[in-house]
Amino acid sequence: MAVCDGTTLCRAERPGAIRLVCEAIRDALPAPGPAFRCDPALVEDIAMNFESHVLVDMVVKQVQDAIQKGDQPAIAILEGEPSHTLSNSAYLRDPTRAAEFERQVAEEANCIDLERLILAVPQISRPVVIDGDDVVRLRSPYTGGPVLEDDGEMHVILWVLYDEEEGLDSGMVPFRRKRDCTPVFDAFDGSDYIFSIPLNFGGGPGLILLRELLDENLQRRRTRP
Repeated sequence: MAVCDGTTLCRAERPGAIRLVCEAIRDALPAPGPAFRCDPALVEDIAMNFESHVLVDMVVKQVQDAIQKGDQPAIAILEGEPSHTLSNSAYLRDPTRAAEFERQVAEEANCIDLERLILAVPQISRPVVIDGDDVVRLRSPYTGGPVLEDDGEMHVILWVLYDEEEGLDSGMVPFRRKRDCTPVFDAFDGSDYIFSIPLNFGGGPGLILLRELLDENLQRRRTRP
């Protein structure tokens, strides 16, 4: 059993696509304390369908293109009838606008015949060990100073995906920056950086969206239009 705090993401015991733990989005639970336990038995190992893989590739490419142009937005793609793409360049700088953006995405999702949606956000990841367990901690590129590569920090594009048929997945795609801050997106060999979100997760990209969109049983709060 991995021990996680409110700003920590538990690494999966096995590589592959990992379903988000359902308790992570329960908004009726008490406020999180300093540490919580993430039970691997509650994490379900699943494989994404082809359409979801395509959607991950699509949103990651859009975030990469924005980063290449000097921006670091949050981008959400909603696939359905009709489909939508939403972006917000203030997401990482302003927590209030980030929350508003996630609520906007949820509202848009509830207004269409949704098949799946994805949110992708630039972050900085750092591997840490808590009580003997390997975990990954995330932070905004605008907080905490430069990337500390000697400590294992790296730039990543975090994505959170919801599919009407297959549920929830999350993961991150790493990249690096040269000394002049130019991004390099082919610095890794395509290795999977997939993680699960711990129980009672206290915040982070995608959590407000999921709380607005889904109930404690991972079912849509509203039926399709």
